[in-house]
Amino acid sequence: MSVTPAVPLPPVAPISFEDTRIAFEAKSDADLRKMYALFAAMNNGSLVKLGGGFMQSALKFNFPGTKFLIKHSIFKQFCGGETIEECKPVIAELGRYHIGTILDYSVEGTGNDQSFDRTRDEILATIALAATTPNIPFSVFKVTGLMPTALLEKTQAGTPLTEPEQAAFARGRQRLDALCASAHQHGVRLFVDAEESWFQQTIDDLAEEMMRRYNGERAIVWNTYQLYRHDRLEALQAAHDRAVAGGYYLG
Repeated sequence: MSVTPAVPLPPVAPISFEDTRIAFEAKSDADLRKMYALFAAMNNGSLVKLGGGFMQSALKFNFPGTKFLIKHSIFKQFCGGETIEECKPVIAELGRYHIGTILDYSVEGTGNDQSFDRTRDEILATIALAATTPNIPFSVFKVTGLMPTALLEKTQAGTPLTEPEQAAFARGRQRLDALCASAHQHGVRLFVDAEESWFQQTIDDLAEEMMRRYNGERAIVWNTYQLYRHDRLEALQAAHDRAVAGGYYLG
């Protein structure tokens, strides 16, 4: 058997997380100065406490210019927009610098089916956009946006659910399944965000249920393991063992 020498690959420069030129290439000097001022202010506990109280009062009494000030300062730093359409220019701008975007719909459910359905539909829209946008590598969501937190807590505590609670939990599972089915159909990776420890096991169980259903060919559904918790490495290893035994990919 003859062997043909491979063409050597060009050397790749090592990535340094201390290289601020690369880390902040997408930002202008003016943007960086604004960021520095914002974070310096946020590092002042007294100022944050005073400013937080002022903002709450201003929003409560609809003080003119408050929402404009928030949207062009703190909101602009941490959020891409209020809607998917508002986020598109930010996604495109970051994409110019080879930076991927995660569309995270951060509004959690308010405890009724209407809000949970609205959250499901918004996440379905982010999955559809991710399927056609290379700069969005995956979608992400919180299970608490799809069903009541109290049901997740009771399930983890082993407390029996009433019939109405069982029906509500089933509706939440259906919303979760709709997201995973859409992600599977579009070939988009879907991350299940980690939440509070007192109902995280319920989320883990639901995530694994979806993995068994949709991760037969590749990892579509991904769970989150908070490795700063002392028990998470063992949980991750156990989840991997179950995935191998069950014949599906662990995300």
